[in-house]
Amino acid sequence: MESHYNHLNKKLDGLQDKQRRETRTQHNNQEQQFYPRTKNLTNIKFTKEQMDLLHHGMHYSMERPLKIYWTNFLAETERAIKLLDTKLQNS
Repeated sequence: MESHYNHLNKKLDGLQDKQRRETRTQHNNQEQQFYPRTKNLTNIKFTKEQMDLLHHGMHYSMERPLKIYWTNFLAETERAIKLLDTKLQNS
């Protein structure tokens, strides 16, 4: 009886090894195909960089370098000062 169980265990081990080898080769050979996240329904042409950004999805947070924020801040402050009365601009 013990030899019968040994034979079944060897058979089961062989089947499991075969299954592992087949799934490894299948995963390595196949690339998953996904549908594009975005579809441009307008007549506006986007650059590749813009399309890549859109493909990240709605919840993707795009952060700009700090230098750009400071440049915008300075330009807007200067513009606001120029809109003030000339007597108040210097102070």
